Amino acid sequence: METGKSNSFKSETFNAKLAQQYHISIQISESSLKYCVIEKSNYHIEFFKIFPSLKDIVNTINNEEILKLNFSSSNIIFENLSCTLVPQEFYSKENNKRFLDFNTEKNGIIKSDKIKNIDAFLIYSFDKKINDIIETILPQAKQQSQQSILIDLFSNMNNDKQHAYINVENNKLIITIFKENKLIFNNTFKYISAEDILYYTLFSFEQLKIDREKVEVNLFGDINDKDETFKLLYEYIRHIHIAKDEKKFIFPVESSITSENTHYTLLHSII
Repeated sequence: METGKSNSFKSETFNAKLAQQYHISIQISESSLKYCVIEKSNYHIEFFKIFPSLKDIVNTINNEEILKLNFSSSNIIFENLSCTLVPQEFYSKENNKRFLDFNTEKNGIIKSDKIKNIDAFLIYSFDKKINDIIETILPQAKQQSQQSILIDLFSNMNNDKQHAYINVENNKLIITIFKENKLIFNNTFKYISAEDILYYTLFSFEQLKIDREKVEVNLFGDINDKDETFKLLYEYIRHIHIAKDEKKFIFPVESSITSENTHYTLLHSII
């Protein structure tokens, strides 16, 4: 992967002077950045850009002129590994640091998201320098952790039995499991190979005593039914599927993206 290089596309209809008609969604980690500009009235994607690997993300953000346009609305998604879920009845903002100290390695500024659908708060940390520059550029943006968004989205799906949702993205695997409409598992793992993804998935199932012959598994993110990761998972898990596109978004002909699941969190965070 080439450090600092970006991939992007721009629709023929994109006009920076019409920024007040657009929404911008930004997904950021400590070493990567991607964002898309969307016409919310019809979910047409006007502009998309991704930096898969960055050495100086603060400088990159500061130099992206599109981020500084006056959009009608905006949201920021923080990718992070350090987080913990706390039931609403036990949550207090004053204890955020203590909760995070207890369960994870803290790094920088501590934030929390309320996840209404499961009556819980997700507490997480993020690099302070990156947080400060993005808040300076987009002070009114809605901020959420990637895990919070995924839990919220998956909780609205059919979870009357056992369902596992796996998001594969940016060498990070997020496994979320519901049983009888209750969240029973959410964890994030770093991976390098398809074998890592298989290992963490089966290990999670084993810890929860989940029968891989019965559980329904939906895959999201950078995965499709033609690649080796899917083929490997399919050998071990009976009911496994690439999640169906909801067809909410319109990709311009200039786009190299063919499925909205590829950047599931980035796109669906605005719905």
